Amino acid sequence: MKNLIVSFFVSLCFVVSAQESIDLLTISSRLGVPSPYENRVVGKATEFGGMINLKIPVVLDSSNIWYSKLTYLNNRVVSTKNFGDSVANPINIHGIMLQSGWVRKLSRNRSIQLLLVPRLMGDMVNVNSDNIQLGAVALYEKRFNSSLKMKFGAMYNQEMSGPFALPLIDLDWKISDKWWIGGLLPVYSKIKYKFSENSNAGIGHFALMTSYRLGKEAYKNDYIERTCIDVFSFFRQRVSGNFHLEGRVGYTLGRNYEQYNEGESVDFRLSLFSWGDNRTPINYSFKDNLYFNLRMVYNLPID
Repeated sequence: MKNLIVSFFVSLCFVVSAQESIDLLTISSRLGVPSPYENRVVGKATEFGGMINLKIPVVLDSSNIWYSKLTYLNNRVVSTKNFGDSVANPINIHGIMLQSGWVRKLSRNRSIQLLLVPRLMGDMVNVNSDNIQLGAVALYEKRFNSSLKMKFGAMYNQEMSGPFALPLIDLDWKISDKWWIGGLLPVYSKIKYKFSENSNAGIGHFALMTSYRLGKEAYKNDYIERTCIDVFSFFRQRVSGNFHLEGRVGYTLGRNYEQYNEGESVDFRLSLFSWGDNRTPINYSFKDNLYFNLRMVYNLPID
């Protein structure tokens, strides 16, 4: 048992590198302000959400670890408008995402990460192989000094609508004892100011496209494509030991839960650019609005 504990902390230090701590477990809940529909559709939609994220690094030897991150997502949209049996209402979609793979230390300041990223995405009704999406992430890491570390690479995922690729830059920059900026761009970012050892605050964003198969017979294997850019301010406070509470207040930009017929696809998408997208959603979008997010985080110090 003692050797197992030592190996666990060694692997954490390997993964975190210049960081001072790692968020091992995050449990999150989200509530959106009710929003009216676009195109003069009478009614309002309210968005709810939840997330659980767990990181599991396993040391293999002094230069290699097997790193895994398991994420569960849930998004629900409850509407006051009845759109008929063929349109998902309420929308209740789930995602189980696994990132798992090899992290190889090339030298003191360089490493590579090669991760497989399978996903199970849908309303979890009549689940079959059509709910599975396959993807991968590849990153090259360069530590420039004790305060700055960057990774460069890309991710790929086979969405319900077709292949999607995204260039990635991971930034971890401790500007001073008080200021830090980082994130996996363009997916998420944070600018953080440290008030004390127990509290910090700042601003950030989160942007991710996800797609989900609908298994109910009435929807004929249609799929939901969720797109949104969240911009937010946050405050984080240690509440006990390694447990922290983080509250966020944000605003959605370009939020959509678009339902498409099975078989409607995009030839290829690279970041914001797409080729062969002639799809027409069969539901209506609702307007952007404020949202509130509360997170419980188990954060483990490394130093």
